[in-house]
Amino acid sequence: MTLSPSGRVDIVPQGEFHFEVRFFEGESDKRYRSWSLPLAAAEAITRWWLRRSLPLGEVPLSGESLKMDVRAEETCSISLKRVAGESDILELYRETPIADWLCYHNLWQGPHSYESPKLLIVTCMDYRIHLHVPERFAYVLRLAGANLRHREFDLACVLAFAGIRHVCLVGHTDCAMESLKDKREVFASGLQRVGGWSKSRAELQFDLFAPRLAIPNVVDFTLFEAAWLERRFPGVVVAPMIYDVKDSSLHQIVRQP
Repeated sequence: MTLSPSGRVDIVPQGEFHFEVRFFEGESDKRYRSWSLPLAAAEAITRWWLRRSLPLGEVPLSGESLKMDVRAEETCSISLKRVAGESDILELYRETPIADWLCYHNLWQGPHSYESPKLLIVTCMDYRIHLHVPERFAYVLRLAGANLRHREFDLACVLAFAGIRHVCLVGHTDCAMESLKDKREVFASGLQRVGGWSKSRAELQFDLFAPRLAIPNVVDFTLFEAAWLERRFPGVVVAPMIYDVKDSSLHQIVRQP
């Protein structure tokens, strides 16, 4: 999600390779325009939006988007690579705090404490996620689905005040946000029982926020969110990963054209 002078835009995964670009008008949740696009096209739309930050009245319609020279990829290969040894760490991450954490969490290698933080870890608030992190090594931000939409300022504070240049974005297997759209009744009854809310108020809350937080596929979402953050904050390396709740291991997400 990002903002313009007169609205905001949300990029939402829709299936394995497509993302919906949703434009909203002003501070309301009234949708202005939306497209369903292949991954490369959605990324290009995001880059264009961040560069221009135009009012919504100037956002091109789908037919006009051809003028933006968008080239969509038809297919791509996505795989998970577990770190069973230092040689499994992707070249991009070697000799960085990202590699240091992968070695510590998966291999139990490296110092047990540091003098100052080197890394920001963003992950889900799921109780099954137990991260092995050295003392004073990392800031840890836990959010539903590791979804930074509307929480971008939290990340920006860590970058600005602590000078962190490396981020690990960690989704996880069996994430409840993947099936969130099917939990409307459970959500409403739970807030009635525990929170003392009326059913209508709880349903309104769900209808307002669930579309922004729902994740059709956690691997796709984590990969795209990492790419979006890197474009939002040039100079920061964002590593997309998946945490396996069955064995507590970290896996790097690898995308190949």
